[in-house]
Amino acid sequence: PLLILILKVDFVTDFNEIKVKKNNWVPILALGYLYILLGNLVAKYTSALLGSVLGLAPSEAVNQMVIVNALRSDGAVFMILSAVFIGPIVEELIFRKSIFGLFKNDRTGLIVSAVAFGSIHLVGEASLVAALVNGISYFMMGFVFGYIYLKNDRNVFAPMAVHILSNLISILAILFYL
Repeated sequence: PLLILILKVDFVTDFNEIKVKKNNWVPILALGYLYILLGNLVAKYTSALLGSVLGLAPSEAVNQMVIVNALRSDGAVFMILSAVFIGPIVEELIFRKSIFGLFKNDRTGLIVSAVAFGSIHLVGEASLVAALVNGISYFMMGFVFGYIYLKNDRNVFAPMAVHILSNLISILAILFYL
């Protein structure tokens, strides 16, 4: 709530702009999710290559294990709400709207945003090497969400919606297929 209050003017402006583009939601979501899929593919191969160079096989990131364990617990509803709604909203406000607002250069904002986004998801990793190898996918997702943000005229609702969709699909896959 504090972040929304601080970013209220930007948040309202973005909301009003996205309301005008209401017919563009399906293409924004479809193209954004396609970027996610492509980013995951690139991340998978990059992580495998980096892992082989550093002598560490890619494994499930600690962040992902925490999510899976929480979804199998009595408190699964809280993880679902956090992963599907709260996390994407807060993360996009911080890692896109706030961080990009600090830089005049879009490339700098994109790189800093992607690295910050990836890093925050790796705090539980056992070593720097494990964080690098397992974190490639998080850095890539940070880059993809930043790219979506830029492609949609710095409107935070575009990456927010794609992030929600991506996390929803991931949570459903964990719940019903793992």
